[in-house]
Amino acid sequence: MIKVYGSNMCRDCRQLKQNLDAYEINYQFIDINENLRNLSRFLRLRDTREVFANCKEIGDIGVPAIVFDNGEVTLKWRKWLKNQGYELIGEGGSACDIPGE
Repeated sequence: MIKVYGSNMCRDCRQLKQNLDAYEINYQFIDINENLRNLSRFLRLRDTREVFANCKEIGDIGVPAIVFDNGEVTLKWRKWLKNQGYELIGEGGSACDIPGE
């Protein structure tokens, strides 16, 4: 089962969840805003994986992040879904809804 690190405040994360649910793809959603343990696990992942280098450089958080069973991580969830043969559905957009921003 894949793991998805994200936040329910993030539009991309909500759209990814919507697609995974619609296509009945089994996943575990780990909301980094739910508790400090989830945030800590995500930060440990983000701080040790090269895939997050650009996100950190430009000040992005790096969610949604998909972690596959083999440990591989991708931030390119749209491309991954398309490569699996699925059409994207949902609200679209790429900006997160961060209160006060």
